[in-house]
Amino acid sequence: MTVSGHPTVALGRIPLDSANRLAEILMRAALEEQTKKAAVR
Repeated sequence: MTVSGHPTVALGRIPLDSANRLAEILMRAALEEQTKKAAVR
């Protein structure tokens, strides 16, 4: 998986709990976007 074109290896310097929190936020945002797009149709 890449974030903004950068491999997740670049995220290796941040603590694991921060990385997990970031991943959770990104997943939630992606799900919200899908829901919005589905609701528009």
